[in-house]
Amino acid sequence: MPSFSQHKHGSPITIVALAPPNPGILKLNIDTAINMEADYIGLEAIIRDNSGMVVGAFTTHFHGRFSAFIVECVDTLYTQFSKPCNEH
Repeated sequence: MPSFSQHKHGSPITIVALAPPNPGILKLNIDTAINMEADYIGLEAIIRDNSGMVVGAFTTHFHGRFSAFIVECVDTLYTQFSKPCNEH
């Protein structure tokens, strides 16, 4: 069951426990951050296996001012076309 708390700006925060992927499948989680004052966006991604072990991750940032929708699209595309950080 999600838990709720308040963000410092008054908007609710929902914390949800996510299910792990099936064995042999990796799970990709992406997130973005927008800093409108400094005109940059941050992109983050983490890849985990079914035991929760991190098998890859990256973070980067770009200068520019974009909508949240465009930032999420950029993060998804960037993740799809980037090489994993620790290839074996």
